[in-house]
Amino acid sequence: MPIRVEARRLLLTALLLGTACARAAPFEPAGLDDDRLGAWTPDATATILHQAISKLDDPALVVVSDPSTWRALWTQAWGGIQLSPALPGVDFVLSSVIVVALGKRSGLGYSVTIDSVVVRTVGAVLYATELQPGAHCDTGAGDSAPVHMVLAPGHPPNFDWRVTPTRRDCATSAPRP
Repeated sequence: MPIRVEARRLLLTALLLGTACARAAPFEPAGLDDDRLGAWTPDATATILHQAISKLDDPALVVVSDPSTWRALWTQAWGGIQLSPALPGVDFVLSSVIVVALGKRSGLGYSVTIDSVVVRTVGAVLYATELQPGAHCDTGAGDSAPVHMVLAPGHPPNFDWRVTPTRRDCATSAPRP
């Protein structure tokens, strides 16, 4: 009987620690009919930066797992922008930062959002959506360089990325594929 109680206590402790350490939705188990091992969808609290304008002029997918790389990437993202925010603190023992940058775009009105990371038996894929200005949008003068940075629990495996472009018609403000 004491072994059962101890086993239940250990299981409850593991569940509570897992919940406390993650700032976003945990990986989900896969269904029986596909090769998906799990999926992670960042929630609003996982977003560190979601910005249409940055100094990341080249497309990039980066998983940051150490303070020096984090500091360098943050400095690069804000280089030359006068109102740059302070470097957010990250506990790289328990977390990593996933960064998707679309690179330089002519005109304003572009953005990117990390939707999920899906782990399959053949590898992992990050899915993101690029919102593009469509008909009737005033893109104004200037350039965009959209970036989305999220705090991910643990250290995700190496992965590929898929960005789905979606146009937004400014007359209706509803995105359309």
